[in-house]
Amino acid sequence: MEVISKIILGIVQGITEIVPVSSSGHLILLSGFLDIEMDLTFLTFLHFMTGLAIIWGFMPEIKYVLFSNSRNYLLKIIFIGIIPAALAGILIYEHVQSLLHNTIVIIPSLIFFGILMILVDLFLSKKTHVDKLEGIKEKNALIIALAQIVALVPGTSRSGITITAAVLTGVKKDIAVAFSFLIGLPLIIGAFFFEVVKNQNSLNTMFKAENLIGGLATFVFAYFTILIFKKLLHTKFLLVFGIYRIALGILMIILLII
Repeated sequence: MEVISKIILGIVQGITEIVPVSSSGHLILLSGFLDIEMDLTFLTFLHFMTGLAIIWGFMPEIKYVLFSNSRNYLLKIIFIGIIPAALAGILIYEHVQSLLHNTIVIIPSLIFFGILMILVDLFLSKKTHVDKLEGIKEKNALIIALAQIVALVPGTSRSGITITAAVLTGVKKDIAVAFSFLIGLPLIIGAFFFEVVKNQNSLNTMFKAENLIGGLATFVFAYFTILIFKKLLHTKFLLVFGIYRIALGILMIILLII
C-alpha cells in the first residue's frame, strides 16, 4: 500500500508542480485522504525529480539562455529572480510551513490567487508587450522574484504566482512561463542539495525502493505535463486553472463542513 500511495503522490506532484494549481495544496489534501504522513525528505526528492523533468522539458529555453548573445543579461535577470526566494527559503521556509501547512491557509490561498489569475487573464493579458526574455527589465525581474516568495505559503503555486506577476508587468504568457521555470529550477534543485547537506542521512531515505518508484512517476508525469502545458501557452490557461483552483477550494470547504 505504501508503494501505491507514493506512486499516487508522485503523479500528483509531477502534474501539479508544472501547472499553476499548487502542488503543496494538492499533496496535503491527498495525504489526508490517503491517511499517510507527508515526509519532508520524500517531498524534497519529488521536487528534485520534477526539477530534472523541467531541465529536459525546458532544454531549448535553457540552451537559449546559455548560448544567446544576450547570455550575460539573461543570467543577470535570472539571478535577480532567484535570490529573494532563495534567501527566504533558507531563513523562514520550515517556520512558515509549520505554521501554514493546514487547510485553513490552503483554501483561501487557492481561491484568492485563483480569482487573481482569472482577472489578470481576462483584463491584462492582451496588454502585454514583452515577447522575449531579453525584454524583461531588471525591476520587473525583481517584482517577479518577490512574488515567488509568496509561493512559500501552501496553496499559492510557485508557477502560478510568478507567471501572474510576470503578466502583470507586461510579459506575454509564453515568455512568462519560460521565465517562471528558469528562476524556479535553481530553487528546486538547490532545495534538494540543501536538504542533503543539512541531513546527510536523508539520501538513505530518498533512495528507498518505494521512494525511487514515486520519484520516477513524478519525473514521467512532470515531463509530459510540460509538453502539454507548452501547447496551452497562447490560450487563456490562467483563466481555466483559476476556475479549477476556486472549485477545488470550494470542494475543500464542503469536505470540512461534512
